Amino acid sequence: MVFPSTTGSGRGARRHRLAAPRIRGPIALACAAVMVLGAGSAVSLVVLSGEADAAAKVTTLAPTALTTTAGATGGQPVKALQVKDLTGSTDTWDRYVEFGGGSTAKAYSGYLKYQLPTTVTADAITALEVNANYRGPAAADQVWTWSLYNWKTSTWSTVGTNAGVQGWSAWKSLSFSPTDNASTYASSTGEIRVSLTASNSADNADVDYLGVVVTSTSTLTPTTSPTPTTPRTTAPAATTTPAPSTTTKAPSTARPTTTTARPTTAAPTSTSTSGPSGSAYTLPPANAVWDYQIGGPYTPASAVGIVDRDHTESPAAGKYNVCYVNAYQTQPGASGSWPSAALLRTANGKLVEDAEWEGEYMVDTRTAASRTAIMSVVGPWMDSCASKGFKGVEVDNLDSYTRDPSKQLTKDGSLALAKLIVDRAHSKGLAIGQKNTVELAGTGKSQIGFDFAVVESCQRWDECDGYTNVYGDQVYEVEYVEEGGQANWKKACDARGARISITYRDVLVKPAGSSGYTFKYC
Repeated sequence: MVFPSTTGSGRGARRHRLAAPRIRGPIALACAAVMVLGAGSAVSLVVLSGEADAAAKVTTLAPTALTTTAGATGGQPVKALQVKDLTGSTDTWDRYVEFGGGSTAKAYSGYLKYQLPTTVTADAITALEVNANYRGPAAADQVWTWSLYNWKTSTWSTVGTNAGVQGWSAWKSLSFSPTDNASTYASSTGEIRVSLTASNSADNADVDYLGVVVTSTSTLTPTTSPTPTTPRTTAPAATTTPAPSTTTKAPSTARPTTTTARPTTAAPTSTSTSGPSGSAYTLPPANAVWDYQIGGPYTPASAVGIVDRDHTESPAAGKYNVCYVNAYQTQPGASGSWPSAALLRTANGKLVEDAEWEGEYMVDTRTAASRTAIMSVVGPWMDSCASKGFKGVEVDNLDSYTRDPSKQLTKDGSLALAKLIVDRAHSKGLAIGQKNTVELAGTGKSQIGFDFAVVESCQRWDECDGYTNVYGDQVYEVEYVEEGGQANWKKACDARGARISITYRDVLVKPAGSSGYTFKYC
């Protein structure tokens, strides 16, 4: 799982624990809508949602300008409002904007500007949603109000307040929508304005994110199973990928756009190879649609080519399946199923708990004997994956040595265990992926033998090139709704979507049909 760092570093517990309780049984995905990133682009954004309108287009807008009409801000730039990346009580000054009275001792008021892409007109808008990440006073002390400017009536319409927020305890996600005609909140030139005002000058408020989600009618014909005439196996020329922007663009009816549709199955050809022992295994197809299902299985959409599930589950029929194994620490409450020699302990014999994951205890990678004990658990898990029909495996928490509160674990011990795991996987006919830990990418491939990489939130941490420079197009990237939102995912698609598999998921990777479930891909 991905947690923000007060230092801005990408090092930390960046992986998933399994969501519980799990929702079992196949749940079909309801629809798919295709959104193309820009004219001449060969990258398609496909939204899969149980609730989305297949004929609708969803565009997330980031603020382009901030105007303060009373009071003052803390001096942070408007771009601090473009990414939602703070949780809990984290206080990282340059990642939010502080709104307040300043030296004027006046109640704050101001507004932000947003700009629709040229392919979305005001009369096509069917819904608007204002999303904010807020940390500040409770409404009993100071009411903060969000409003949208109605261009038809030339008035501000209140859409929400900080009601229900419990003071400064933690960052709080807020969402507001107008109840009347959404199209009246965009000008003829595509400008949208959101105001933020305080009821008094008693306090300040911090806002980490303030985005506008626009739903509009689509000129595209939705389909759940696009079928290209020829599967894409190589990246298109660099000139087909547009420069990153903060909005999602759709094709213009006036200017035809050529797109390369995703295959309906794992059509990008998998590559067979062999390990040191001579055992053959098959690499996952490069740039296929990748569905990350480690929070619980469900029936994948026909466009999906790769499915990643926990080792306790069965593979999805007709797909390339990757098996998830937590190899470097226990799942919550599962330490009793591990041999004592496999678990890391302090000098007084106490189990060492992960510094950021309550109830998960670290395994001891320091000695050959302890690594053998670890493999007595992890090895059979991988053997089971192979016997069930999985073709690949990803092992989590390679970076656990960086989070060891007892300071006993080392990089060398982690890599030594990784080598045992990789050799075991290959001997069972499984390709194996490195999970996160960009600083070990080169070593992981050249010395340990990892075949591909599964990476979380590399866009947010600016680490993606560190993986693609080593693993090429066999990098499988997931960006999370709660960790930077669509802005990060959009940037990832712009930068790499024509070359590698990129998935957008809710942070608990819930099964389809669950509240909060999100699954999109480039």
